[in-house]
Amino acid sequence: MHIYRLLGLMLLVGSITGCGSSSSEETPPPAPPSLPAVEEDDLLLRLSALYDPDTTLHARDNNALLDYAISNLLDVRPTATGLYYQILKPGTGDSIRWGDHLSAHYKGVLPDGTVFADSRPRKTPLVFYVGNMIDG
Repeated sequence: MHIYRLLGLMLLVGSITGCGSSSSEETPPPAPPSLPAVEEDDLLLRLSALYDPDTTLHARDNNALLDYAISNLLDVRPTATGLYYQILKPGTGDSIRWGDHLSAHYKGVLPDGTVFADSRPRKTPLVFYVGNMIDG
């Protein structure tokens, strides 16, 4: 169970690629985004404050994720459920709402750099309705 929790907590980078109805027309993936500049000291302070001094498996998993993010200077943020995410490119359209039909590419990476899931090489984004998902 804990390994699945760790996988669930791993940095899953997704970019919303469309709202509304999906199209069968394939488009090439966008060029890798250039991430906004992050002030290294601010990032280190913010992420270091999230370390958990507890010795439980959950705390150790959380701290391992923080170690990975700090080592790679990833500007990640936690959700209430413990998932860490990074916004690569903020959207410019309308905010998503309950029931919207979306598609998103995603990539899951373990701390050692092993990619365990990536939708772009398969050219198959995750398609879902907002509200018809598991908590993340």
